[in-house]
Amino acid sequence: MVDDGGLSLDDLVGAWEMEWVETTTEDGATTLTRPPEISGIITYTPDGHMCAFFLSDRSIDGFNFAAYAATVSFEEGRVVHRVLLGTPPTDAGTTQLRDGVLDRSTGALTLSGQVGTARKTLRWHRLPAHASS
Repeated sequence: MVDDGGLSLDDLVGAWEMEWVETTTEDGATTLTRPPEISGIITYTPDGHMCAFFLSDRSIDGFNFAAYAATVSFEEGRVVHRVLLGTPPTDAGTTQLRDGVLDRSTGALTLSGQVGTARKTLRWHRLPAHASS
């Protein structure tokens, strides 16, 4: 079953690894990038915070590394990241709106939204829980 967009924080809590990113530019050109060319981890905490880290073999909007930390909320069926600390193009004080779909049959999470001048769609899979010793 695919979620209808009604994601909750409980659905997102945990660590996720990026499977791929699709970038659509203003002129409609689309590229699909996968690891090892690009990698990313996003983590959501039960108290409504998140952080995301991205590393690329090539420039992402002028950088090879991007990261941000934010609070998380949900408005009109969208995931809202209010950035507390970040690198361009996700600078502190910006709000990142994400359309989110959780495919409950595969566990894959897809988040999409405007990043800079491009529309980005990112597909994630949940990482297994880490057992502390």
